[in-house]
Amino acid sequence: MERYFRPGGKINRLLDSFADMVIANLLWLLMSLPVITIGASTAALYRIMLRRQRGMIEPVVKAFFKGFKMNFKTGIAVSALGLLFVFLIA
Repeated sequence: MERYFRPGGKINRLLDSFADMVIANLLWLLMSLPVITIGASTAALYRIMLRRQRGMIEPVVKAFFKGFKMNFKTGIAVSALGLLFVFLIA
């Protein structure tokens, strides 16, 4: 039982991954509150999860804001088009 709770054990890795996902989702929620930035925050969240799946583990907060900064202009444009589409439909 002790081997599961070691720093490199299965349960510890599982809990680390779960905590990283919770933090990334809270950052996504926080940065999506101004609705116009939802595109950039979604791209940043996607970038974190894709890199994690490929085995490139990095600090979540730093990686989120790096991805947010990289996709800010494109994300704003996509969000604005989406909002325009929603207003036209409504």
